[in-house]
Order: sequence, then structure tokens, then C-alpha cells
Amino acid sequence: MHTITYQYTAMITPFVFLSAITAFHRLRCWGNHITSAIIIVLWGVCIMKMIPLSPLANEPYPLAPTLSSQASRQIFLALSILPKTASVSAQSDLIPHLSHRVNIYTFPNPFYHVAWGNTFQALQQEDGEDYSPCSPNKLDYAITNSSIQYIILSVHGTIFPLSRTLYKYCIRRILFSPKYGIININNNVLVFKRGADYNHGMQLLSHEMQFPIRSRRDLSHAMDIWLKND
Repeated sequence: MHTITYQYTAMITPFVFLSAITAFHRLRCWGNHITSAIIIVLWGVCIMKMIPLSPLANEPYPLAPTLSSQASRQIFLALSILPKTASVSAQSDLIPHLSHRVNIYTFPNPFYHVAWGNTFQALQQEDGEDYSPCSPNKLDYAITNSSIQYIILSVHGTIFPLSRTLYKYCIRRILFSPKYGIININNNVLVFKRGADYNHGMQLLSHEMQFPIRSRRDLSHAMDIWLKND
């Protein structure tokens, strides 16, 4: 991590400031009034330069919106049905509630690698750039052969690290796969389970959408309606 914008450097940031204060004191002791004036000017320039990065000068990062009591209950109920040892792919704002397990991934990982690993491309993807192409065949193959047991998505959750278009594309391919059946759906949350009854999942989706699901076009339409609950 090369900035202090986020929480990752919290363990070392205090020592950076303490070191700066100590260095300023020592330079004042070793130098004269001119040295002190130069240091103060340099500090002023640094502070002015850093103001745009201050949280007071920027809107807070929207990790997740404030939810109603009903939405919160529905989401936590869906989270509670996931076994403690199950492997899960979930949106980033749901992961803290699922993190005490061996295998947990930020959706759409591991089906489609985005912001994956310690690479320059991963950093770019965190900023919404340089997404790798992912053909339907390649993504379908990854979904079919995956060992991930559950996928859980919230309509209110952040789509990071995907663009809106890629997010919808990935959900659509999951919906098309008979390997994952829907076990829970409402206007706040959607849960897939590997190996669950696919046809029963389509019945749950049809009941929630209030129209029959007969084709992939119907599935895509249902997904669009569900996402508009946000």
C-alpha cells in the first residue's frame, strides 16, 4: 500500500508522524532561526499539498448504504443459513460477516478474476480500469467446475470491484448455470447454492418476480427487475 488514504497503513502511520515531529525538534536544536523558518515553510507546503487527500475534503467512500430494519433482517437471515465451514463468494460489504472461514472470495472471484493477486493490473481494476476479457464460454466453464458452495448477493451491496455492466454479466451467467440453484431470494438478497435444485430455484425466482421464467431472456429480465430494487 503506497498511500495513507485507506486503513491498511493504520499500524505505521502514527509512527511516521511521531518521527516527523522528532526530526523537526532535532533540526531546530541543531540549526538556527533560518533553518527553523525553512522547515516551517516546507511543512506548510506539505500540509497544503496533502489537503486534497484529507477525509474532510472528500466525500466518504460509499462502502454500503444505510439499510432499513427489514432489509437488514432479511440479509442477516440469509447469512445465517450459510454453514460456518462453507466456501462462499460474496460482495465485499458482506464479507466481514462471513470472514471466519477458510474459503471466502469477493464476488465475482474465483469464477472471474478481478482485483486478484498482487499485480499492477489488480490495482488498476480496483480503480475500475483494465478489466480482462472474459468470454461467456470461459466464465461458464469456471462456474461449472468451481467448488464454491454458496454465492450471496445483496441488491444494496457495492458492486466493487466490477463495473455495473460486468456485474450484471456475471450474475446472468450464474443464473444460466444449472450447477447453482437459488435457495433464497427477496427484494434485498439473492443466495445460490451449488448442487441445489435448479428448477425449484427458478420457481422461487418466478414467484418473487410475479411472472413465469421460461427462457434465458426471462432470466435476464428478472435480474434487471431485482437489481432495480436498489
